[in-house]
Amino acid sequence: MATAQSIITQALQIAGNTGLASADALNELNNFLDAEYRRKYRWQRKTVTISAASGAAANTTNWDTTYLGLYQQADGSVGRYNVPNTSPVQTTRMWALDYRQYIAKGDRLTSQGAPLNIVADPIGATWYVYPVPDQAYTLPVDIYYLPAAVALAGTPLWSTYAPDQILVQVVLCWALQWMDDERLDREQVRLYGDNKQRVPGMLPSYRRRQAAEEGVVLQTLLDQRVFAPMRGAWGGDDRAIWD
Repeated sequence: MATAQSIITQALQIAGNTGLASADALNELNNFLDAEYRRKYRWQRKTVTISAASGAAANTTNWDTTYLGLYQQADGSVGRYNVPNTSPVQTTRMWALDYRQYIAKGDRLTSQGAPLNIVADPIGATWYVYPVPDQAYTLPVDIYYLPAAVALAGTPLWSTYAPDQILVQVVLCWALQWMDDERLDREQVRLYGDNKQRVPGMLPSYRRRQAAEEGVVLQTLLDQRVFAPMRGAWGGDDRAIWD
């Protein structure tokens, strides 16, 4: 895993212009990361805890400011919780409900029972529970979250799960564009691909792999003759492969 500074340094060295401002390169890097994180990769999952008070349909206290969306497990559920006062303890699941579906329910404030649905309202920064809890519940809910912008000395969350070479290529393309360098077109094809010429790019290839693996439990020590890793997955500079 690389720091933002090491990613930028490598990119500027490849560009042949280490005099470009790291702060400007960092801004480009963070803009790219923000856009990619909003695609909601599966490794952006985290669990938040919502306290559902008896008789209360809404909760603003436990809203997570990094919220991007509810994360559905393979069975479609977004959370599991233990039902209080049951012996042996019973565990049940919750399902996502769209806010517009929720407000259309005429009994949303009167129906009571164990929570079946969780509703996220990012505009109001509010959680809603349906039906209204008949007692107090502690509800763990899985969400996609938006990581904070990274500092020069920091390591992007991306670097833990995805190839650093993609980030190096992003900064390289930025540098070449700033320099009005003729290499820009070629390096952008490396990064984004070219549909007309059917040239795969680093970034679309990674996105497709992530989409294909969503919900799949991968084995360890896969046979690399069959399960070829993505180019650059080892973090090295594999630029020769793309030439």
